Amino acid sequence: MSKKFKFASAAAGAAVLIATGFTGGAASAADTEQASQDCKPAHLCLWEHTGYSGWKIVEWAPLHSEDTYELADTALHRASSVQNNSHLPVLLYSGRAGNGMFLCVTAGGASADLAELGFADKATSMKAYDPGYC
Repeated sequence: MSKKFKFASAAAGAAVLIATGFTGGAASAADTEQASQDCKPAHLCLWEHTGYSGWKIVEWAPLHSEDTYELADTALHRASSVQNNSHLPVLLYSGRAGNGMFLCVTAGGASADLAELGFADKATSMKAYDPGYC
């Protein structure tokens, strides 16, 4: 199953976007299906380990574009896999309050191993955007 992601880094006020196709890597289709079931409908979930395993760090239901979420101090820089069952694309940010490098997880997007996208253990905040944003 192919999922689309965008990764960017802000430098001097300009963002550079790189669009990549991503296939769930080491996770099988069954693992991705299990993650989808373990993450409630209309929610975005982050897990501590790859393969949607370990502590479920976040189970967040973004309702509107511009909704934001700050990870708890105990969850900072711990996310290694993600499933977005919401209808909105969500940007994971490496800094607080939507700052720093970010990874866009499209509606329905998933990654069993954020390291493959260069974003393992980086998430500190998240923000939802309008459908089609990324």
